Amino acid sequence: MYRNHLTDIKGKIVSLCLVVILAVAVLPGCKNTPAPSGGKSLPDMPMTDPPENSLAYEVSQKPAVESKLLSDMESLENWESWVDQSASSRSYGTISLSNDKFHKGRASVLLTSPTKGEQPNFAASRGRPWGSASAIYRVDNEDWSEWNRITLWVYPDLPGFRSVSFNIVLHNDTRADTTVTLVQWDDAFVPYDSPNGYLYYNIHSGLNYQLLENRKWDKVYWEIPHVVRDKVVAIELRYRLQGNQRGMTDTVKYYFDEIFLDKVGQPEHYEGWNVAPGHIAHNHTGFATGFPKTALSSDLSASSFTLIDVNTKTSIKNNKENNFTYP
Repeated sequence: MYRNHLTDIKGKIVSLCLVVILAVAVLPGCKNTPAPSGGKSLPDMPMTDPPENSLAYEVSQKPAVESKLLSDMESLENWESWVDQSASSRSYGTISLSNDKFHKGRASVLLTSPTKGEQPNFAASRGRPWGSASAIYRVDNEDWSEWNRITLWVYPDLPGFRSVSFNIVLHNDTRADTTVTLVQWDDAFVPYDSPNGYLYYNIHSGLNYQLLENRKWDKVYWEIPHVVRDKVVAIELRYRLQGNQRGMTDTVKYYFDEIFLDKVGQPEHYEGWNVAPGHIAHNHTGFATGFPKTALSSDLSASSFTLIDVNTKTSIKNNKENNFTYP
């Protein structure tokens, strides 16, 4: 996960410069390319991406001021699978209580699904061929306004898959909101392939994409300060059926355990291209030696800075090679 915030101060020129600099640093095929400063070269490609430098890691290290357990997944109380009542059903998968894998306690909620259905319907699913399978945790119009993060543990078991993801959806019932006239629905729970689904998520609820490491317990963090959550009716844990390649399983399993509501002191900046006040946006993979290094900031209280060499733990002095500027 990368910070996607660019300052508005220097407009398109700064944005273009940053794109060019980062492109030079990460383009494949640039192995051992000489640097303009003379003698130095780009690192081997692809460059490594230390996870401890990522925004995802930073978010994972953020302590919760307060937490509330929603479900310990020791029973299926309040859990159900999604059943589409329409004539052209797009729902798949089943949920069950599993004792095979669990992060804590003795059980977990298991979502099992095929990777594809009997017949694709590209028009209904916007290019996602078959539909979705979901484990749904129902609540009764609860006000979660004081909470700003959801966490849970997920163990994806998808043999042969190289990339694994799933969705978390928070469903909020705001049908009484008369300021919204473009969304029509009969229920606050809108399925993934509903004609009004995406607009519904943007205005009333939250849809979050999560990448996972296959066949291990992943802790998922989703900060929700921007999501309407005053009348929550459900949290949906969703797998989208998008088929499988040769050598990949045609039946996937997701084990879910311990889902919490958290309160964190400083949620991440979630909207716009500007950098959050007091923060620095930089290339998390690193910067090539002998090339310009650009980072963007906003409303810093400091009047100076020091660049530290991570190998020697010493500061890098300002010289011809390292021409620092601090506007």
